[in-house]
Amino acid sequence: MYPELEDVLFIWFHEKREHGAIISDEILIEKAKYFGTMLNISNFKYSDGWINKFKKRYNISSYKLHGEAGSVDQNEINSERLKLQNELKEFNLDDIYNLDETALFFKMEPNKTLSDKKESDKKIDKTRITVALCCNASGRDKIKPLVIGRFKNPRCFKNFNPEPVVSYFNNSIAWMTASIFSSWCETFNNNIKFKNEKRKVVLLVDNASGHKPVVLSNVIIKFLPPNTTSCLQPLDAGIINSFKAQYRKGLVKSFIESLDDFNELKTPDLKDAIYLINRAWKSVTVSTIKKCWNKCNILEQLVLDDLEDDKFLKELDEFLLKLKIKYDKCDMSAEEYLNLESLEVTSEELSDEEIVKILLFKLNLILKKIK
Repeated sequence: MYPELEDVLFIWFHEKREHGAIISDEILIEKAKYFGTMLNISNFKYSDGWINKFKKRYNISSYKLHGEAGSVDQNEINSERLKLQNELKEFNLDDIYNLDETALFFKMEPNKTLSDKKESDKKIDKTRITVALCCNASGRDKIKPLVIGRFKNPRCFKNFNPEPVVSYFNNSIAWMTASIFSSWCETFNNNIKFKNEKRKVVLLVDNASGHKPVVLSNVIIKFLPPNTTSCLQPLDAGIINSFKAQYRKGLVKSFIESLDDFNELKTPDLKDAIYLINRAWKSVTVSTIKKCWNKCNILEQLVLDDLEDDKFLKELDEFLLKLKIKYDKCDMSAEEYLNLESLEVTSEELSDEEIVKILLFKLNLILKKIK
């Protein structure tokens, strides 16, 4: 038996599942062989029997995709919810914030046929960026969107400064990283401190690998438990969906206008998308935000004066129908168009080398304690 091999394999498995990957037994065995080579393990049989025992030892059979409803036992959800209620009761609604990010195919047409084909004369444009949104529980404060692109100064940015519209960052894969998260948190903290030096707020974030602890003077970062975001994170409870519906409504509207004006469908560049993102976020209502915090039930229920129905899906459907009249390749429903990025990764992952280093570091600590 090689416990160090199983430990590193489980760390890798957990990391991938946190990013929404589906891992089969065959993939586990191949990755185990890879880590076995890195750990200088030889003459070991990577059998189906061994992988089944490994899964049983680490209770892997109970795991589901990151953020999926039902990933955690309902009793555990209720327990974590009560803990949050207790921890947050000392803060007023204006001082409780939630930050979460989502992938966004900012140019993509509502064309299911193209997106499903492996090869096509015209490839669907899946140029992606990451958008992070943050708001407080009262709905009174929607922080300027954070946008992560691939390039520092794309061609469309000529004489354009995105900072008044969004907080813009970049890296080669357009993901949330620990450095971007830290930088954003420090700016958020400074803005809180500038308005009131004595004000303390709490920022709820999920346990994505790009979110790292940051010590701040006026902001307490509270990490939500693993695999609970669909139940306990307000932005996951409908706020991001509302934002995306508003964004895609604006995108479809721009498609219709380009067909009317130029008789062809023109897609936006990143500069255009940034303005669409800003307008979409402004269009998310206070009522929607409050209802999503209510739905999570992690603080005292909010009393709403106007419980309006969310109409974003209906409105998006109406715009798609208008587009379909002019552009017959439009064949997605509002719900399909809204969930294009559901399996996209938005946060950095640990490399294989980093996983092995973590394991070796833990083993060294254990050896020191034994000595």
